[in-house]
Amino acid sequence: MNQYEIQQAIEVELERMEELVDTLRGAGIDQSRAEVDYKVNYAKERLRARAAGSVDGVRVTQDHADDLATVATEDDFHARLLTTNNLMTLKEALHASKTHLEALRTLAASYRNATP
Repeated sequence: MNQYEIQQAIEVELERMEELVDTLRGAGIDQSRAEVDYKVNYAKERLRARAAGSVDGVRVTQDHADDLATVATEDDFHARLLTTNNLMTLKEALHASKTHLEALRTLAASYRNATP
């Protein structure tokens, strides 16, 4: 790999990082929305279960209300987990890209020092 190829690789990596940052920004917003949706819907379902007072003649305890809310908000919880996982994956990709960029810069510096 010569100096020109190293510089080209650095530029490609910088563009990739810019794209990752933009994607990460959107994923952060999506994850926040999913978190809010889950928490709000979970609270609504808990209130609904508590307001009902009993289910099939059985008094609703706090644990029972939590269980009912968990079942009712299964899709919201799943969406929250997926968006959180996506956000973490993008953060890891950005970290890997940053590490790759640092390695290319080190290689470029070594190349400059090695050639008169």
